[in-house]
Amino acid sequence: MGKEMINEVEFLIKMLEEEWSVSKETKEKVVIERIEAEMFVRAAGYVDDEVRKYINSKGDILTFDESLNLTKQMYIVFRIAKKLVKENLNSLANEFIEVKLDMDEKKMFYRYLGRRL
Repeated sequence: MGKEMINEVEFLIKMLEEEWSVSKETKEKVVIERIEAEMFVRAAGYVDDEVRKYINSKGDILTFDESLNLTKQMYIVFRIAKKLVKENLNSLANEFIEVKLDMDEKKMFYRYLGRRL
């Protein structure tokens, strides 16, 4: 790859990361138990380990598409965790937490908690 192409790919990835770090239009308000929120936040802390295991299972070689997909998923998980921590702090007296999720966040949230949409 020429230096110019590398710079263009780096710029593309930077733009994607900026896009992925921000939630989209809220599609659903999810009400969950505080304990579920805490479980998700803990699970989010292990995302890096899961990614490493996946990479190792692929022989330490990922395609560009796989790499971008994993990166996007990590951004979604961390967006959700950030929202849950914020809502948890804002509603310490409540047993339940209401969090607004976009479609990608909703799918990822239910996937991590093992629920169906």
